[in-house]
Amino acid sequence: MAEALHRKCTRTEWADVTTAAAAAGASPVAGSGTLSSKSSPIINNVVSAAFGAIEKRAYLIGGVNPRTGKSLTQSLEYDMNTKLWSSLGLWFPVPISDTAMVACGSTLVLFGGWDDDTVLGDLWISHNKVEEGGAVTTGQWRRCSAAAAGSACPSARRGHSMVASSLREEGKFTVYLFGGFDGQRRLSDLWSLEVTLVTENGIVTPTGSWTQLPSVGETPNARDACAFALDQQKQRLIVFGGFTVAVDQGFYVYDLPAAARDAVSPSPATAAATTTPSGDHAPSVTPDNATAAIFQWTKKSFPVIPSRRQHSFGVCSHHYFLCLFGHDGRQTLSQICQLHMGDGKWTLAAFDGDEVEPRLTPSVCLAEGGKKVLVFGGQGPKGKYLSSLLELEAGEVRDRCTRQRQEVERERDQQDSFFFFALDQQKQRLIVFGGFTVAVDQGFYVYDLPAAARDAVSPSPATAPAATTTPSGDHAPSVTPDNATAAIFQWTKKSFPVIPSRRQHSFGVCSHHYFLCLFGHDGRQTLSQICQLHMGDGKWTLAAFDGDEVEPRLTPSVCLAEGGKKVLVFGGQGPKGKYLSSLLELELEKCETVAPVKGKK
Repeated sequence: MAEALHRKCTRTEWADVTTAAAAAGASPVAGSGTLSSKSSPIINNVVSAAFGAIEKRAYLIGGVNPRTGKSLTQSLEYDMNTKLWSSLGLWFPVPISDTAMVACGSTLVLFGGWDDDTVLGDLWISHNKVEEGGAVTTGQWRRCSAAAAGSACPSARRGHSMVASSLREEGKFTVYLFGGFDGQRRLSDLWSLEVTLVTENGIVTPTGSWTQLPSVGETPNARDACAFALDQQKQRLIVFGGFTVAVDQGFYVYDLPAAARDAVSPSPATAAATTTPSGDHAPSVTPDNATAAIFQWTKKSFPVIPSRRQHSFGVCSHHYFLCLFGHDGRQTLSQICQLHMGDGKWTLAAFDGDEVEPRLTPSVCLAEGGKKVLVFGGQGPKGKYLSSLLELEAGEVRDRCTRQRQEVERERDQQDSFFFFALDQQKQRLIVFGGFTVAVDQGFYVYDLPAAARDAVSPSPATAPAATTTPSGDHAPSVTPDNATAAIFQWTKKSFPVIPSRRQHSFGVCSHHYFLCLFGHDGRQTLSQICQLHMGDGKWTLAAFDGDEVEPRLTPSVCLAEGGKKVLVFGGQGPKGKYLSSLLELELEKCETVAPVKGKK
């Protein structure tokens, strides 16, 4: 896997208000009453803590003290502006580690965990007030017991994963929970939690309501310590890796309805009733561009996939799914892998700035609306426990690597349209040439329209002889001559004495009895040649243009102008991988024939 996109990494070493800013008279966090370091010393080497961010503040809850092996109650706040840590007087009610916490708006939601004696099943919610200017007044943690109210709720667990949706309306959002370990077995159940903030007499009271989502389709094996993410754009959940009976590398997608943000509960009629057991071998999967069954799991397969891993963190950002850190069963990983959600290709993400070292069980969260990923602590190389914080800026992609990103997005958008498509206005027929099927192709097809096609006459069963349609294939059958009466609403594959080489990513246009094929890629190299087919005699020749040289261009942007008299060609990838910003104006009236095409006979 080659490096593709560059992002930015900034490391901040530990510094707290008790040592770095006490002399300056730093005030305690609003509404919290900061504890002094003497009465409650801060433990800054922490692993397996909960982590979540609100505005420019990040909150670290609990975790394990590596020196004692005990779970903590401490609550720490990190200020992204000052780069300083402070302890919150309102510490967590119980010792807790190996839990999961998410933030949405100004609310923190925490579920489950371990208190050194018992696997926990409590839901805790803290609503924090954001003041003007970004200051945060820390709220109290409130235990929400769904079981006491008689409603269904997840069982006690640790090592599970949670992710939050964006805020749908004032005071409402959804949290999704998957997997975990209940002390005896690993779990594969999936839950949604509807969080509502009820305001009464100026007091905000958070409440939560659980719903278990159907586990149908290619269901993931029971697991904990997996990467779990929400693709907001396509409304689907992603599970990657984790620990089943060994470290795993399965990649699963769970499709939510488009109205998931409106908290639509699945009904038996909505979710498929047939369950396909999952396995180590990936079955056929639903393509991204097809209509996926909602409330259903699908296992995805890829030509290349990263190694097995557990204790990773997943996030969706700019059409990518990122998998950060983890352990492959032998060593701690520093690599951050990214999957392009369009073309299904895995690459390694590189970061400008500070080095990203291996970290085992760090605390990770999203910040600033998903623009940043914060990574705190963890166990580094040679067993050293870390207290530094990394800020990984995902938003750098748009600014620093615009050309690479645009190229990847062009490839994604054109995956199902590598061929080109043209309309012969004079003879009222559509033309398809080349493209990518299971390989680069050179088939030439014509679809005959009625003379009244411009008046939008819909074909009737009597008009379109569907039963006589010629199937396409690698060998061209006999075709209807141009001067004969062609069957309308019907495809025909054309054959020629000589035809240009196979090509994809080309552009086609009809002009002055000619069909022109511009640029493209033959599977080995980018092409600069412009081929033209005389629509009368069926001969292919090479076309030339006076003026500036026409260099090879891969996936440029092309359009017709001035009523078809000009073709405008912008950008694309030129020779030696260089990205171009120049524009070509090809005047079709000045196009000349220079030589016959040397192609396949």
